[in-house]
Amino acid sequence: MNFALYVEGDTEAKALPLFLKRWLDPRLSHAVTVKPVNLQGSSNYLKIFAQRAAKDIESSGLIAIIGLLDL
Repeated sequence: MNFALYVEGDTEAKALPLFLKRWLDPRLSHAVTVKPVNLQGSSNYLKIFAQRAAKDIESSGLIAIIGLLDL
């Protein structure tokens, strides 16, 4: 199973995929791949998120896109 994780910065892109994978793998029947996507800040996050999600869902084998924006 492949997920995309849209984040706003480098710290989240490095730390969160491993954390989510460790938490999800024991709970699911198949191993999870979490692909981090750094959207480079929060100023245009929603606009970029919508555009990128539409492309990623159509062109890849993702089953979900998770967005994380800390305020």
